Amino acid sequence: MSRGYTNLISTILLSSFLLSLMLIASYLSSDLLNLQIAQSELKSAEGLLETIDENIEGLLHSPGSSLVFRTSLSKVMPSFADGGVLNLTIRGADSCYNYSYEMKIIRIEGGRGLSGTYEYDVRGGGDPLVSPSDGYIGRIHVSKPLHVLITLDYSRVLYIYTGVIKLYNGSDYVPHNTVELIVVQLKTGEFKPGNKLVILIENEGVETETLLLNGDVEITSSTGDGCDSIKLSEMGGNPVYPTLLILRVVGMKVSITGGD
Repeated sequence: MSRGYTNLISTILLSSFLLSLMLIASYLSSDLLNLQIAQSELKSAEGLLETIDENIEGLLHSPGSSLVFRTSLSKVMPSFADGGVLNLTIRGADSCYNYSYEMKIIRIEGGRGLSGTYEYDVRGGGDPLVSPSDGYIGRIHVSKPLHVLITLDYSRVLYIYTGVIKLYNGSDYVPHNTVELIVVQLKTGEFKPGNKLVILIENEGVETETLLLNGDVEITSSTGDGCDSIKLSEMGGNPVYPTLLILRVVGMKVSITGGD
C-alpha cells in the first residue's frame, strides 16, 4: 500500500472521529440547554404560585379588598381544577356540626425535560388541620410521576386557640375558651391566559358562624388524602369552661387574564 493512500485513509478516519466528537458535543450541549430551560420553567412556576399564595394570605383578613399583579411566563401556564371536598366536623359534649366545602386548586404543568421521579412541598403541607405555628394554610406541592405538576391548594382548616375570655351570661361573667377556625375557598374568576399574565385576587367576603360548645371540643378535618383531629385540651384550652367557637369561611376569587 502506498504512503499516499495510507495518509488518505488516516485523514478520513481522523475526520470521521472529529465529526463524531462534534456531533456528541452538540447533542450534549443541546440536552444540557433543554435541562436548564426545564429547571428554569419549574422555578418560575413555583415562584408564581408562591406569589399568589402570599397575596391570598395578605388579603385573608380584609373582606372586600383585592390586588393585582403582572407576570410574564414562557411555557408554564396556570389553570384551575377541582380539588375535591373538604369535610369539617365540630363536636361538643352535647352537639355536633358537620360542614362540607367544594375546593379548587391552581395547577401548572411544566419541566417536561426533567428526568427522575420525585415529590415534595415548596411550602405548607398536606395535613388537613394546621395551626399558625405550621406557617401556611396554603400548600404548594410538586410531583413528577411522568411530567412535573405544581399545585396550590387550600384543602385544610386553620385552627387558632386564642385563650380564655369572660362573657356575661345575664347574671355573671363566665370564663369561656375561644377558638377560631378559618377555611379558604378558592373561586375561579375570568380565565383568558396569555404570555403576559394579569392576575387579580379578590377577597369576596367572609361567612361567619358562632357556636357555643361544652366539654372537650373536638375538631376533625378530612379530605381525600387523609383525616386529622384535635381536641380543645390539646390546644391548651380548659374543657371545664364552655367554648366560644368562631368559624370563618373566606371566599378568594382568582382571575387570570392576559395576551400575547
